[in-house]
This record gives sequence, C-alpha cells and structure tokens, in this order.
Amino acid sequence: MVGYPSLEQYQTALQHPEHVFTDPELKRGQIKVTGLGLPLVQCGGFALTYSVNVGAHRYAVRCFHKESKHLEDRYEGSLAPGQYHRTPTPDTRNWL
Repeated sequence: MVGYPSLEQYQTALQHPEHVFTDPELKRGQIKVTGLGLPLVQCGGFALTYSVNVGAHRYAVRCFHKESKHLEDRYEGSLAPGQYHRTPTPDTRNWL
C-alpha cells in the first residue's frame, strides 16, 4: 500500500502550482502564503486545505494526508476529476 504525502511534501509541492496541478486554471493560480512565504494550510484530521487565487476566483484545494475511506468515497462520488463545485457561501468559493 502506498501512503499519502506528508504535510511537508504537500508544502513543498504547492510552492509551485504550475508544476503540480493538472487543471489549467489552477496551474495559473497563486497559493495563499504565510508571512514566511510558505503555503498557508488549514489542517484537519484527514485533509489539508489550501486557498488558491486565480484572478477574481478563489478555490479551496483539499489534499488527503491520512486514509479515511468514508470521506474519500464522499468526495469521489460528488465530483469528477477536475470538476468544480460552487458552494453557497458569500465569497462564492469553489471547491475542487
């Protein structure tokens, strides 16, 4: 079984969205960063969430770091790869 990337691996990879994202729009995006210039991440029990700005649009990118079959099935069932889901929030965030 192959494990999930670590927080450190995600942090390193997401410093260069043009190299890690396959979606053309996200490739052009800017990851929100900390004062130290590192990607700003919201850590949860099973996933890490990053904010990506592309022009006037803001996306939340969720990256699993631990197995949770229930959550993975829920995300897989809700969206096809590369498809966006618009959430009903005031800032019209898009979830990938």
